Amino acid sequence: MEILPQFPQVKTSFYADPEQIREALVNLELNALEAMPEGGSLKISLAQYPGEGAVIRVSDTGVGIPEGAESKIFDPFFTTKEGGTGLGLAIVYRVVKNHGGEISVERNESRGATFTISLPAAKGLLGCFGAVGPIPAGK
Repeated sequence: MEILPQFPQVKTSFYADPEQIREALVNLELNALEAMPEGGSLKISLAQYPGEGAVIRVSDTGVGIPEGAESKIFDPFFTTKEGGTGLGLAIVYRVVKNHGGEISVERNESRGATFTISLPAAKGLLGCFGAVGPIPAGK
């Protein structure tokens, strides 16, 4: 199994609950590893854009997402795996939304899938238990 992390040289600030972000990334990584039972490649990259936020991509060369499932994979209890609970991607979705972000998924050209998480720059965000950063003036 090959894991290829990529990190930017430039840093930008954004508020995040590190435990929630870690949980979201672990869920994506575990899904990727389960989708590659015979091995493959897992690529995690982070791009930061000053004043705009950050983009995290988790890409694998696994079995991919079944046709027509893209619109349902973030729904609680929806699963394509035997024995799956359907909670992993629902948790990822909720964590990203709690941080004011967006998440999307695409099939890779050859094999697997890429999940893209976009997190906004520091402007004041809501976590599960309230604000995790300053609220912008005028809000």
